[in-house]
Amino acid sequence: MVILLLLFGGIFYYRLYIRNPSIMGHFEQQTFQSNYRVFKNAILHAHLHFQTHKTRGCKIDCWIKGSVGLDFNSFGYPISTRYSQQNLPFDPLISDMTNNNQDCAQIWQFLMGPLHHTINTQKSDYRATFHHPSKSCVYRSVKLSNSSIIYKSQQGKVQLLAPN
Repeated sequence: MVILLLLFGGIFYYRLYIRNPSIMGHFEQQTFQSNYRVFKNAILHAHLHFQTHKTRGCKIDCWIKGSVGLDFNSFGYPISTRYSQQNLPFDPLISDMTNNNQDCAQIWQFLMGPLHHTINTQKSDYRATFHHPSKSCVYRSVKLSNSSIIYKSQQGKVQLLAPN
């Protein structure tokens, strides 16, 4: 009896979801929007974490997970993990924002953790790029060409650009 239920459930799933691209697209869009909300809350959480450690003058490695530390700008928003990883000197005049694709990917990986989509790898579903004119990180799903998550590290602003 259980085997028949699983078999019919699998057939139903295949016919309804797999073969119907509009339903799969809807699920992809919902997943992307969920990741947006998680990322936005993670940025807020990181900012609050920075605020609680601000009295110590912390900018580099204010929040450490394993051997990786998250670096913050003078406004208290995440900008990278590279200063600790590469032992770079922290210059607040040039280090108050994300500067490249790697910074953007590092912020996503640090805040979203291993349970969410990976960024900028061969098999990853998401890509992170640094948009120079707007000085912001742009996160896109490879499956959704018309949706983006935008992170501006100078203001800590996270917004979703998606069709209605």
